[in-house]
Amino acid sequence: MSALVPTDYAATLESIKRLVHEARYIAQRRVNTEQLRLYWQIGATIIERQKAAPWGSKVLARVSVDLREEFPTVKG
Repeated sequence: MSALVPTDYAATLESIKRLVHEARYIAQRRVNTEQLRLYWQIGATIIERQKAAPWGSKVLARVSVDLREEFPTVKG
């Protein structure tokens, strides 16, 4: 079996593995960036809504309940 494997196979495999790791890292960073952007936008929206809502309207509590209903598997 080893006679069928080219001598540069190990280097090729390492190169491919490095590409996969790099792509995963880049994807993870992009996802994290988008999540941070989303959380900032949600926070800004809630703050604006709280400013417009009458005192005691419990905007945040209501949004929290409704979002948990809509997205039951999402955490954070």
